[in-house]
Amino acid sequence: MTGGALGIDRALRLAAQRPARAALRAQYLADSAQTEVVAEKLFVPRAYIEGQIQTARSSGAGGGVADWRSTTDSKQAGLRMNWQGPMGTRLDLAVANVRQQTRPGQWTASTGLQTSLTVSQPLLRGAGVRVATATQRTARRALQVAELQFSLRLADDAMALVNAFAQALSAQQRVVVAQDALKAAQVVRQAIAQYLAAGVRAAADERQAQLSVSQQEANLNSARAAHETAMLNLAPLLGCPLPSDQRTGWRLEAPSKEHAPAPADAANSEQIVDALPEFTMRRLALEDAELALDVAQNARKPDLSLVMTLARSPGGPVIAGTDASHTANSSVGLNLNLPLNDYEAEAAAAAAYQRVLQARSDLEQSRAELTARVRSAALGVGNAQRQLQLAREQLHFAVQVLGDEDARLRAGRSTLLEWQTALSTRSASQVALQQAELDVYVAQLSYWRAAGNLLQELGLNMAQGHGDGH
Repeated sequence: MTGGALGIDRALRLAAQRPARAALRAQYLADSAQTEVVAEKLFVPRAYIEGQIQTARSSGAGGGVADWRSTTDSKQAGLRMNWQGPMGTRLDLAVANVRQQTRPGQWTASTGLQTSLTVSQPLLRGAGVRVATATQRTARRALQVAELQFSLRLADDAMALVNAFAQALSAQQRVVVAQDALKAAQVVRQAIAQYLAAGVRAAADERQAQLSVSQQEANLNSARAAHETAMLNLAPLLGCPLPSDQRTGWRLEAPSKEHAPAPADAANSEQIVDALPEFTMRRLALEDAELALDVAQNARKPDLSLVMTLARSPGGPVIAGTDASHTANSSVGLNLNLPLNDYEAEAAAAAAYQRVLQARSDLEQSRAELTARVRSAALGVGNAQRQLQLAREQLHFAVQVLGDEDARLRAGRSTLLEWQTALSTRSASQVALQQAELDVYVAQLSYWRAAGNLLQELGLNMAQGHGDGH
């Protein structure tokens, strides 16, 4: 970027369009987004290819039976699918092609398709939509929190840029004030020199006038140095550091005079707080803690499940020219697992309960702090507006006093020291007015930041990280 006019709106857009902004958003959302993608696939069926090759040997003796030995070779390959439902239902389906040979013995071989289906429905532990979908709910909230954290980062970055811009603009305005003061001192020095030549003034007055010029030159030099430093601090926030010959090439434009927001009353501030990202994150943290408590308490319940199994497998001898016979089995029953001393589950439930209490306390504390922040920012706007009005009045009187002292000096009824004091007062009043105008603007943006709508008011698109502009 080269020199030229630079307003706060353009500066905000330049900062928002930095390539690093997209990388910053990816950094904030990467982990939680990936976790959310995985969690959303929790209820998608999982498929596996299975295969097995096995050789088993058996032998027996005694009991009046002749010694015997047999060897069974089996091979199978197939597909298995698992599915978990939002009510905790679990389904397992397996289909495999099986070939088995036993030698010696009556059953010499069997081959065919083996299928099995098992359905399990938890009735206590692991049952219910809230428990079964806890992973999904937590992942979704984590992604929402990451989005909120990114929006807060954007708002903080915008406020940092606004403050740096205000400091640079204030330094630029101080340079202009110092230049005007130097010109006024030079004009007085020339007038004193003319009066000295006419014998109206003494040589001491000329030396005093020269000292005044020297002091204003020093003030101007200091103002320019402060301006250059402020511009250097502003440049990195825009993402475009400048070479040394362009450090003061920008001409900053003062922000437009917009109406500041009305101070928030107590009821309005509570509504504002409820929608703030900081408060929303605390509320989501409480929801996470309550969900974790439900899961922990559910884990203490007996593991009671209704299980149904259907199976079909090949069996019987292989007869030339025919397929092997098959057998079918089915069963329905209840499985119960009742822990008698599950200390880990009890400890986890107690810890989860403590986290819920802490989350509730944090939520109420956050509400109090954020409410105070919103009201304080609203008061800051009112104070800045009152200070601006006082600064305008002070400058009005300072200009009149300097005009009076200038006329008295030229008429020989005032001293140069009195004129210098009036000039310093006028310059200080100019600086104070310019600073007061900036303070009103910054206070307005600080209020928007406290109220959570800074990005919208500045026209910044949080999702894309680009400035839309006004």
